[in-house]
Parts: sequence; structure tokens; C-alpha cells
Amino acid sequence: MVLHSSCVLCLATLSLGLLVPWVGVGVGVRGQALQCVGRSDGCGCTMDDGSVIDVSSLGGSGGKPKFENVQGEDQYLYSVDPCQAFTQGTCQDAAVCQVSADKSAFYQAGDASSASWSYDGTNAVVFYESDTDTIRQSFVTYICDREADPPTLRALGETDPGSATYYFEVRSKCGCLNGCGGGNTADEGLSPGSILLIVVFVLVFVYLAGGMVFKRTQRQATGAEMVPNIEIWRAVPGLVWAGCGFTFGKLRGGPKKGYDEV
Repeated sequence: MVLHSSCVLCLATLSLGLLVPWVGVGVGVRGQALQCVGRSDGCGCTMDDGSVIDVSSLGGSGGKPKFENVQGEDQYLYSVDPCQAFTQGTCQDAAVCQVSADKSAFYQAGDASSASWSYDGTNAVVFYESDTDTIRQSFVTYICDREADPPTLRALGETDPGSATYYFEVRSKCGCLNGCGGGNTADEGLSPGSILLIVVFVLVFVYLAGGMVFKRTQRQATGAEMVPNIEIWRAVPGLVWAGCGFTFGKLRGGPKKGYDEV
């Protein structure tokens, strides 16, 4: 029997319609950008999937910043501490401090208490602000690098002169999800969509296997007759065929078929 092209298209569309939602559930959930909720101490954040960014081990000690007087790309020096507030010159309780090349002037570019975390789908970013004299803002991006031991700081500095906005990049394993603490990494475990797919396939298997065993042992069925609800499954192709024919007939404006007026 040769299938009409319109019905072949209908069957293909029906198959895709059944398949795509499941693929979307299994893949789309994982693809959504994670949301990052900052910790109260400013030393990390927790994602909505339970994974964490924890930079508490990168904090300095003795009131000194973890990264001190790092040469910036704008000719200034910068001191940055990912977790502990520090004091340097006139910078007090700072997370970021800009230092003149001769170390005679200090400008607070971020209060430790102002830490605000976000996640762009690849890297965690911390925003700091200070208004000790001029409002200054700093963005510290944590780049996941499991080989960066010890961690490194790149001070891009004030990339737009006069903007009072400063940019930094920290490379460390602590920039990775659960790199320095937390539970399963984002690449481990199963997404909700994957779990749902597994459950569906298990239920289908149990339905088929259980039904076939029951019909074989209780009703002595053999061959195709062992399939549960075989009468329904045999009727499905005909119903789909009739539905496709009716649908395309209506779309083409053809005469009604298969229905009698009452």
C-alpha cells in the first residue's frame, strides 16, 4: 500500500510532536542559566541547582589582602581580597583598593560589605561599590581554572578612563562550581528532565514486560497476542490514518468523507 504524501507528512509531524517535548525537557532544563544567590559573608554563592561557588579559602590573613599591589593594565596597582575585608593606606574594610604607582595614594574601589554575586552561565561575577569620595565600582570575575594553583589575579583596571569602574579576573579552581566545596558538580548527577525520561521508559518497560508475562501465563497468549491491550494498539494506525485524511481534507476544502448527516 502506498501512503498519500499528505498523510506521511502528518505521521512525521505527529512523531516529532511527541518526541520534541521530551527532548526539550531533557535538554532544555540543563541549558537554562543558573541563578546565583550570594552568601551573607560575601564569600560565595549558591546556585538554584544546589551547586556552589565558594571563595572563602582565597581570603587573605592578618588584615592583608590575598592579592596585594598587583600591577594593573592602566598603570595603577590594585589590591583585591575575595573574602576578607582589609585595610591598606586610606582604604578601610575594603575588598578592592586602587593604589598609585608610587604607593602614595589609595582609592577604595569596593567595600567588602557591598559584595553582590551573579552568574552568567559560565563565570561567577562579584560586584563591589564604594562612595568614600567618588562612587567607584568594581567587577571581579571568577574564571574556572583547576590548574591555577596558586590562584592568579589579572587587574584590567579602569578600562574606560574616567568611568571609575574597574575590572578584574581571578583564575582558580574555586571559580568552578563546587570547585572548593559543595556537593555534586554541575556536570554530575542527572537533570530533572533526564530523571523524568528514565521514569517514563521504566514505566513503559514494566507495562510491556508485565503485561506480556501476565497474558502468557494467565491466558496462554502467544506471539503478538502477548502485547498488552493489543486491540487498542492495532487500531492506532487506522485511527491516525483516518485523522490525517480528515484533517488534510478539511484544510484542502474537499468534500466530507466518512461522516453521515443525521
